[in-house]
Amino acid sequence: MSDLFIVADQPDLADKLRQTASDFLFHLGFSQESADLWDRILIFLVLVGLGGILNFLLCRVFVPLIQIVIQKTGNKFLVHYFKRHFLRRILSLIPPILLLLFLPLAFSGPYEATYLFLRKMILIFIYLVLGRGLSAAVNATFEYYNERNKSATTPYRSVFEMMKLIIWSVILLFVASTLMEIRPIHVITGLSAFAAILILVFRDTLLGFVAGIQLAHNKMVKLGDWIQVPDSKADGFVTDINILTLQVRNFDNTYVYVPAYDLVTKPFLNWAGMEESGVWRVNETIPIDAISVIRPDQELLDSIFANPVLKEYIGDTGYQNWVADKDKNGEEFRTNLGIFRRWIIYFLANNSDVTTKPYQLVRVHPLDGTGIPLQIFFFLTTISWLDGWNKQASILEQLLSVLPYFGLRQFQFDVWQNAEDNPVYKKIRQAVHTEQAGDNATGGLTSQEGPAKMTPAEKIAQSDQSKDITDLLA
Repeated sequence: MSDLFIVADQPDLADKLRQTASDFLFHLGFSQESADLWDRILIFLVLVGLGGILNFLLCRVFVPLIQIVIQKTGNKFLVHYFKRHFLRRILSLIPPILLLLFLPLAFSGPYEATYLFLRKMILIFIYLVLGRGLSAAVNATFEYYNERNKSATTPYRSVFEMMKLIIWSVILLFVASTLMEIRPIHVITGLSAFAAILILVFRDTLLGFVAGIQLAHNKMVKLGDWIQVPDSKADGFVTDINILTLQVRNFDNTYVYVPAYDLVTKPFLNWAGMEESGVWRVNETIPIDAISVIRPDQELLDSIFANPVLKEYIGDTGYQNWVADKDKNGEEFRTNLGIFRRWIIYFLANNSDVTTKPYQLVRVHPLDGTGIPLQIFFFLTTISWLDGWNKQASILEQLLSVLPYFGLRQFQFDVWQNAEDNPVYKKIRQAVHTEQAGDNATGGLTSQEGPAKMTPAEKIAQSDQSKDITDLLA
């Protein structure tokens, strides 16, 4: 690139300028010997001053005029380029280029070494300003692309950052070739010998670039998404995506930086589907104490269906359907847990915060030794995380509060210490004690006449209301 700046030698003009400068310095009192050096310095300073004046006119006069024209046209593409100072940086190349062209007027002949040194410095300055201008063009293009396509939430930023990285790599390549006074192709040849080292140095950058392409193409994550990364403390909204990391702002306003490559190679949870569907999924499990699940007698049934609190929760329509289901679907109503499951369906249907779509589910999970897991699966009509958690907690609290009305209780690890609180358990224990008292009174003898009489405990064990619980107590 340095070969582009070929300066035509103009000895007549250079000699005239130096002679004029020498005469001026000689009249100021400089000797003839020192005037030859100072006249060259004076010419160089005049060139630098003219370049500064030209740069001032371009940036302070010409650029504002162009800004007025761009604002009147309303071209958003040009507005973004102007906002990123692209035109200002490109116009800033004109003064150093002119200085490079006229540099032989100041230094040539015996001062060729000074000329070569200043030429290198000016070339490096031109390369750096050019790199800033091209980077501004990339940034302006990215902003225009986001605004026009409404895709500021897509992680294409890593692609544009890679473009800037390539630009600056090329700029540094030409800077190195200028300093070492060799062609850029020779620098590339020398760097190829260190290819393995370069790959190790830029490993994260390359992996991040590839991950950014995959994230963008597969639409795995975008700005504003609520994500959860199990292997990190990231649980919040994506606020920035660059070539190496994703910035996640947690709900406590802390920031977590997750490598982009980890989102491609490791699983993570993205709640974007919830936002797109417009509903909040709730999947809660209430562990029911198995000892409280019984076949309800008529007294318990009357108490359940006559309870005003349960009726209020499901409304008049839900209550009528609930009573009708008792006659139609007898199997489900043979246990107090089955009655509770059916009541939950009408409770959710009567709740304005719950939607019936896409579906609702209340089921019993397989037993795991910690009670009977009752899974409640439904969707809320909100996607706000704060509102969603509050409504979810409110519904769960209401369900837990009505458990005693059905003769149910939540499983706890101290349940066996308080098992006597269960009315069915009390009834069985009382029957066992009565039986033992009768055996002690008769000395353990049984009558030989007629069929053997059933003990109170056996009667309760064979009754419908305690058949299931007997198996648990055995």
